[in-house]
Amino acid sequence: MVLGAGLVLESTLGGLLDLTAWSQRYDGDTWRQVLDHTTEDESFHERLHEATTSGRPFCDAATTQLYEQHLGRTLRPRRTGRPRKVADTLEAQQPFALPAGE
Repeated sequence: MVLGAGLVLESTLGGLLDLTAWSQRYDGDTWRQVLDHTTEDESFHERLHEATTSGRPFCDAATTQLYEQHLGRTLRPRRTGRPRKVADTLEAQQPFALPAGE
């Protein structure tokens, strides 16, 4: 069984997006024409492509934060690599020094 994009979005976002009006106005070809004709800014296309391929929202930071609060998970990319270790005590953070008098 093949699911349409609208059904997939509805089931994964829990109703955050209402695509009813959008789907009545646009189909795939019409939407491509809109994007091709109304956005000549190449950086827009790059940002849209990056958001689409990464699965991250294509919106401002405040809207992303609202989605994160609603979903209870982080949507923004995290830092790459291994998390830094947290020093156990203040002494572990002190620079090395020889005792006085030696």
